[in-house]
Amino acid sequence: MDLNQPLIRPSMVESTPKRQLRADGEASRDLILEAATTLAGERGYDGTSILLISERSGLPASSIYWHFKNKDELIAAVIRRSHEKWLCAFNAEAQLRLADDKLIHRAFTRVGATHLEVPDFLTLGLMLLLEKRPQELVARREFREFRREALQMASAFWRISFPSLSDPSLQKLATLSIASIDGLFIAYQTEGADFKAHLELIGRGLMHTAQELQAAERLQVPEHNPLASQSESQPHEPVALFAGD
Repeated sequence: MDLNQPLIRPSMVESTPKRQLRADGEASRDLILEAATTLAGERGYDGTSILLISERSGLPASSIYWHFKNKDELIAAVIRRSHEKWLCAFNAEAQLRLADDKLIHRAFTRVGATHLEVPDFLTLGLMLLLEKRPQELVARREFREFRREALQMASAFWRISFPSLSDPSLQKLATLSIASIDGLFIAYQTEGADFKAHLELIGRGLMHTAQELQAAERLQVPEHNPLASQSESQPHEPVALFAGD
């Protein structure tokens, strides 16, 4: 080993100016995303402009365009960032165990609580979903993809507690779960509804629905069976509630 040669060559160490530039760039990007998140939550997609983001962040428009090609890509980055925060908040406190007999209750409660901790994700995402345009926005497409992942996760949780349910029934439960939380979140944001109390009621209702779906599938009543016509006059029976499924 040649002791005259330096152990660490200059090329192996990033210079301080480069590190500072990178840190400054990341800080600027964070400022832009924070400003865009706040404005989009207040004004929606159309009401959010590069000019307003520049004013709110204190950075010139040129800096914004250096990080993002256009507003659509910027809002898509906001969606991704909010989703990452949502996942971190959910995973940090969920402590879900597959063998837990209260898995659904814990998962449902945690998802609802996470929406309150990171409201930007759902607030902006629902705005984008309800806005229809001739050409779909990148940001809207991003949120729709995250929703598909959420549906798969919800279906997987229901399958653990109700392994005998068919895929269509699990899909119904997953869709109802997400739709219910969406509606409760809107009621909380607009009317100040008691989120925790209503979430508990929704959870109980969904569990009851899952049990009735399971009972209906176990019966598997054929169309020609006399019980099928009898169930039409007994709407309180599980078969009647789901005979059309």
